[in-house]
Amino acid sequence: MLLPPPGRHPIWARLQHLAQRRVAVLQAATAAWQTLRDLQGLSWPSVLDAAAQPLGRHQAPPPDHAGGLRRRPGHWWVAAERVGAAERASFAVADWQRALQELGDVEDGMVAVLDQLGLTRLVTTITGLSAAGAAAILAETGDPTCSDIARTWAKHAGLCPRDNTSGRFQGQTTTSGRGRPGLRTAAWRAIWGPLPHNPVFAARYAHLTGRAHNPLTDGQARAALAAALLRRLHAVCTRRQAWDPKIAAGEVTATAA
Repeated sequence: MLLPPPGRHPIWARLQHLAQRRVAVLQAATAAWQTLRDLQGLSWPSVLDAAAQPLGRHQAPPPDHAGGLRRRPGHWWVAAERVGAAERASFAVADWQRALQELGDVEDGMVAVLDQLGLTRLVTTITGLSAAGAAAILAETGDPTCSDIARTWAKHAGLCPRDNTSGRFQGQTTTSGRGRPGLRTAAWRAIWGPLPHNPVFAARYAHLTGRAHNPLTDGQARAALAAALLRRLHAVCTRRQAWDPKIAAGEVTATAA
């Protein structure tokens, strides 16, 4: 009987395979969404202009509005395309809905693995972080107990800052971009939930982008917070302690808590 390599438990392997399937389904959903948006821009541009979120994740596509065709050079060609575009749009909607259904099934499987590991309740104590988002990160890192230092996750994700200096030249500091692209992508996606809902992350974002000296751009601040999220998630999983916003904000130390 073949045994898994050290630190490679079958349950972690299953989580990784589910996460890889999730990536493929997300790509399919994004492709269908983009196709539908392109077709609407071709034949129903006024819908995209009028609606704030014309293609929300759970929103049905708009009907064929006869008055929505924008007058522009060659609009007769666009009018000729409308019947075929509508049919193709129906295919895109079916692909999109099918991908969203499968995405939900795959994410349910990933959360079920977290349940088996006893991590679902712990990871969701980080306000704004979904169980599926945490599972996507853990699928890339593997068993957290195999890593002793929290910042190694940020390093493996390529989210550590890289100094750009040469002699007296001081360039813009960027992330290293090395390591695991899948982990970097999972952390980047996961940080979008905490930012609007987590006061600690929101305050940190405001500080990084609003400070007088060397303010960060939106993307740079999100990358920094994604690295911070990895460190917080590592601490929660390895210590088996719920996330404490006071510790995260630096108001108290972990030993005092």
